[in-house]
Amino acid sequence: MPGRHHRPRESWISRGGIAALGAAVILMIDGLLAFGLLRDRSYQLDSAVERLEAEARAFEIHTRRSLAAYDELLLALRDRVRMGASPSGLITLMLDLTRHMPQVVGLVVTDAAGAVTVATLDVPLTDGASSPFAVHRDDEGQGLLIGGPVLSQGGEGDRPIVPLSRRVDDGRGRFLGVVALALDLERLTASYGELIDIRHGRMTVALDDGPALVSIPPGPPELPDSAIVGGEVLTARSFIRGLPDGSRQLVSEQRVTGLPVTISVTEPLEVALRPWLDHRRGAILLGIAATVTVAGLTALLGLQAAGRERALRRLAESEAQTNAIFDQTFQFIALLDLDGRVRRVNDAALLLIGLGPRDGAAVVGHTLHDTPFWTAARGDGRAVVQAALAAAAEGRTSRHDIRMTGPDGDEMVVDLTVKPVLRPGSGAGDETEILMLLMEGRDITEQHRTRDTLLRQEKAAALGGLVAGIAHEVNTPVGIALTSASHLAKEVADLRRLYEARTLKAADLEEFLGMAEEAARLTMGNCERAGHLIQSFKQVAVDQTGGERRRFHLKDYIDEVLLSLRPRLKRTPHTVTVACPETLELDTDAGALSHVLTNLVMNALLHAFDDGRAGTIRITARRLDGADDGTVELVFADDGKGIPPGLLPRVFDPFFTTKRGAGGSGLGLHIVQTVVTAALAGALELSSTPGQGTAFILRFPRIHPDSARESPSQPPTQGAHAADAALAPAPLAPA
Repeated sequence: MPGRHHRPRESWISRGGIAALGAAVILMIDGLLAFGLLRDRSYQLDSAVERLEAEARAFEIHTRRSLAAYDELLLALRDRVRMGASPSGLITLMLDLTRHMPQVVGLVVTDAAGAVTVATLDVPLTDGASSPFAVHRDDEGQGLLIGGPVLSQGGEGDRPIVPLSRRVDDGRGRFLGVVALALDLERLTASYGELIDIRHGRMTVALDDGPALVSIPPGPPELPDSAIVGGEVLTARSFIRGLPDGSRQLVSEQRVTGLPVTISVTEPLEVALRPWLDHRRGAILLGIAATVTVAGLTALLGLQAAGRERALRRLAESEAQTNAIFDQTFQFIALLDLDGRVRRVNDAALLLIGLGPRDGAAVVGHTLHDTPFWTAARGDGRAVVQAALAAAAEGRTSRHDIRMTGPDGDEMVVDLTVKPVLRPGSGAGDETEILMLLMEGRDITEQHRTRDTLLRQEKAAALGGLVAGIAHEVNTPVGIALTSASHLAKEVADLRRLYEARTLKAADLEEFLGMAEEAARLTMGNCERAGHLIQSFKQVAVDQTGGERRRFHLKDYIDEVLLSLRPRLKRTPHTVTVACPETLELDTDAGALSHVLTNLVMNALLHAFDDGRAGTIRITARRLDGADDGTVELVFADDGKGIPPGLLPRVFDPFFTTKRGAGGSGLGLHIVQTVVTAALAGALELSSTPGQGTAFILRFPRIHPDSARESPSQPPTQGAHAADAALAPAPLAPA
């Protein structure tokens, strides 16, 4: 509540004005100096970044052109190997084409078995499962392969080389061998040194996740990422990184287009900012002198008075802002004493119970039980509010959705929160002092209606997809059964003609009987398969549309849901594994569980895996304790690319998706969370590590709380048979 304000005396105001003026001058001088220093540093840093990025681009162009020339030579040699050129002819061609390529010092050709057929240097191409020969043999799509530096023996003794290789096939995919060139590492390094003079920094050409090929000047290898201490991103290709010794480097990286090679140019940050560092010393000295001079002109009493004046002004502004927010917010707010007596309400709270802004006297000063708030609550709303007030009086915050009668007489849903208001600083000790209780809420009737509508639409969409998928699956066995029956009818007609013509032989009859047995087996088997698919579809469809609780075995039901999703899963390279006790029995909303599993599978197929990469989805379930009415934990995990940490807080938000326009609606995981917490009376957790996958952990009661209060359920259903009696007079296949 507002307190009394004391106006300071004029002498305090005068001294405060002097202090404020002195502080303002100091701040202005320091601010101008700081702004100038920051601007000069930014300019100097931008210039250094521009210079390093230009050097990196020059090295990238040189690397790309050089590798393209070497690749053209390899392609020419590959074509000669395809045509069966002799070893001497290949060597002559290489020498002829590399007259202006002093870096190329050797040629090696192997056959499909790995035997070397041409070699001017001893280059290891076939050692190990990750050798160039093994890579080209196993990967038909592998193009130019750049190997790491190795030592090779030749006419001039041991020398460090870099092997470049390409696959040789017959033009139709049959593997014929490998052709490789050896690049002299010292000559390759010298070609880079001729481009730009690296005076203070260092330039490296390195393979992605591999060793450096070229380093100018030569030196120790780059530090691993684990040794980097902090960093600052400047542009898309440049950044500052800290080193263990406390120094920092300016780094610019340029990836070679189309190849797993990265150019890195580094320079000590103190070298890049040397002019700015020299200027900073003078600016700091100037700022210190100005600050001391201005501060000496200001009396301590004046500074204290000015600080007091500013504090009082901030307090008044804060109080005005608080009152404006309290009175003008659309969220209703009420302040209550610890005994439940209303101290203050805002206009939104009065409108909620059909009163006007001037009718606050009908509520303020009365206990909550004697106000229209209490009489407007429906169902168990009064008991919920009473429990929330008692919890807040003990220092606990609670939040509930309650139903009330609105001003127009219609039912409305209110998101109600009751929390204690603590004395500032009282939470530091063992006991907290509660000043009052805060009750706040908002009308979420439309959100409830929207959520219910979205759930109905999602169920309808899921059922439509299920119908289309099952129709596609059933088409194959029904078609085979029809073909078998048609063939049997034709054979019967042919047998009848032989019989009527008195030309039927024992061999004809034996052949017919064998064919009839095979046709009957195919017909029966495929009819049984179609019947099983239709029965599973019936149960899942009833669960998704009915929303009723029943008893079932979790393992069987997961298998049925996955069977209904098989038309979608079999178009992907991914596999689904299920680990669940066969005897784990649930009594809950089967349709809600089906809805959750379906949305999680579709979400994983859309978001978890990169295109073309095969992944694994694991569904595991267990009972968390040995009690008969315990909690069930169901984990849905994948080994995909994971979720970036910055997106984790938003994945359950409605309409949030990273696949807008590619099949993502932004409602799947929001509906999953809503169904788990509302329909299954459980909780949902999310765990994700980029590059390792994502796991959704569902925990819900094995027996739904509503089911526990009802009469005993029927025995658990086995598969889809429980729904068959309600949906079909007889099964499609014999038992």
